[in-house]
Amino acid sequence: MNLNERIEGLAKLGDWLDDSDVRTKLAITAGIKNNWFTAENTELALKSIRKWLTSNSLETWVSNYQFNADKSAGRTVGLVMAGNIPLVGFHDILSVLISGNQLRIKMSSQDNYLPEALLIRLIDIDPRWKEMISIQDQMNGIDAIIATGSNNTTRYFEYYFKNIPALLRKNRSSVAILTGNESDGMLKELGADLFAYFGLGCRNVSHLFLPKDYDLNLLIGNLIDYHSLIDHHKYANCYIYQRALLLVDQQKFTDSGYCIFIESEKLASPVSVINFSYYDHIASVAETIKKNRESIQCVVGLGFPEAIPFGTAQQPDLNDYADGVDTLAFLSTL
Repeated sequence: MNLNERIEGLAKLGDWLDDSDVRTKLAITAGIKNNWFTAENTELALKSIRKWLTSNSLETWVSNYQFNADKSAGRTVGLVMAGNIPLVGFHDILSVLISGNQLRIKMSSQDNYLPEALLIRLIDIDPRWKEMISIQDQMNGIDAIIATGSNNTTRYFEYYFKNIPALLRKNRSSVAILTGNESDGMLKELGADLFAYFGLGCRNVSHLFLPKDYDLNLLIGNLIDYHSLIDHHKYANCYIYQRALLLVDQQKFTDSGYCIFIESEKLASPVSVINFSYYDHIASVAETIKKNRESIQCVVGLGFPEAIPFGTAQQPDLNDYADGVDTLAFLSTL
């Protein structure tokens, strides 16, 4: 398959996702297999992916890269997937396939149904994809690896795959910077950055930088629409557990009834907990972000050079590469 044929097949996959009945079936089955994958969250993931799967988007994305035109020149790329949110590794799948390489994929047990369902549909669209895709547990005989895991797991990956090109991703989290000048609408949009996918994604905000004397109740009041999170049994269990730990430790916290806010310098936080810290000068926030850049996925807010708008953290474009590492550039050098 040449590049144009690959783009055409992927765009047809996007057309398939336009069918609301298809998305509903995918969401129901995904939710049965993983209770964290609610219909709302799976729908959010599918709609995000649908934006990518158009001929125009894909052509624009790959226009600055050179890939081998000869099928025999393609490399076998292993992909070890994460499973924290629905289809979290689909961008990597898309990158490997559109670059003309062979995909050998090891799926997470937490998210194996959705990626496989989309790949099966892709093969139905054009059977030639079957020659490029294999789902396996072993990563032997590969020419390169893309793997996502914990910091501990990554150390294993670094050793095991030391002799081949490797793109390895560790734990990351995201932060938001508030100035006190945000409108109620912006604060409501921040809710999506905090709570989409129950806050399980690396692009979810887990730490807030607040100006000194900021009234946290102003933010909490604008997040009231997310109170229904507590109705989800897994989320509720996390919230109850974290609240109990804080009470036993006699640690000060602010309880919104469904989410706990803790003043802490830590960037990452457990599900149902949001860390925050106060700043006197924005320059100190910039220094903190610079110091912890390798642990930060996204910066959300106003007036900060690299910040993205409120409400967009979980709406990445094709060029928003995980960990800021250009996946297509990595693949184009194989």
